Amino acid sequence: MLGLVLAVVTACQTVKAPPVPNRNAIAGDSVIWQGILYGGELRNADVENKVAPGTVAANSLPRVEQDVAGATTSASTWVFAYGQNYAEPNPYGETQKADLFRLLYAPHANSCVVVVLPDNTRNSTHVAQVRKDLQTIAATRAHTQVADWSLVVAVHPEYLAADRVHLNVPPWEEGIAPQAPAQAFMNMVWEAADRC
Repeated sequence: MLGLVLAVVTACQTVKAPPVPNRNAIAGDSVIWQGILYGGELRNADVENKVAPGTVAANSLPRVEQDVAGATTSASTWVFAYGQNYAEPNPYGETQKADLFRLLYAPHANSCVVVVLPDNTRNSTHVAQVRKDLQTIAATRAHTQVADWSLVVAVHPEYLAADRVHLNVPPWEEGIAPQAPAQAFMNMVWEAADRC
């Protein structure tokens, strides 16, 4: 099944512009937005909030390619941090897995892709499946690195909020000091990017 999905994704890809040097793009759920908002390093990244999984698979590829692989927007590094949104309580199946393939293969083949694995220190079956699929997909693409949030949380469980999903940060207000959970999350992301 993995080979079939990969073959379909590869066949559907269009010609992509070469990566723009030093252009970083980020697409993700609320956890990475907290990382950015609360003082994590942004590295002059463009925030691609239009790039979102969860649409039907047929609609994902054109949207992503328009945003991350166009003539002037092809990123040299693209961070994909949507794993937590694919975990509980959202339904997860073959359509969502196909969406993940399309998203991770959307950038140019020479672009570095960083895949952020969601935390699963609570041992959720759903989160475990999403992590497994993300790792499997990442292993099929060259220039791809995995950043595992669980490894950080295992050492610093205080970085998670009470819901065990979001970062443990205070309510937002202008001028708030950088927060350790946000800095740790973004440091993890850029350390993975530096391995590309």
